Amino acid sequence: MTDEEKRFDRREEARLDDMYDAQCETKGGDMTGAFNKWWNDDGLIEDNPFSRDTPAFWAWEGWVAGVRAEREACAQICDEQMEWGEINKSMAVAAGNCADLIRERGQ
Repeated sequence: MTDEEKRFDRREEARLDDMYDAQCETKGGDMTGAFNKWWNDDGLIEDNPFSRDTPAFWAWEGWVAGVRAEREACAQICDEQMEWGEINKSMAVAAGNCADLIRERGQ
């Protein structure tokens, strides 16, 4: 491998690291904090179809937690849209209903 190829590889690796870091940032916190909160929480789901001693069990738990987090993030977007209700009351009502419906899907 030439020196130029090595420099390119290092630059490309740094660029990918920067992209990964940017994806891990979440609004109002970092991905590590959100993960640690989930990991340390004792709220395991009751209907996990896999044995607790298997990787599939934890993959299932992580997937369910991810769905919950994404659902809440979507509901928060609707909540933010309710702030526009000062201008348009019907839009605020629709956004509030949307947030409630999203959250109900997880119950």
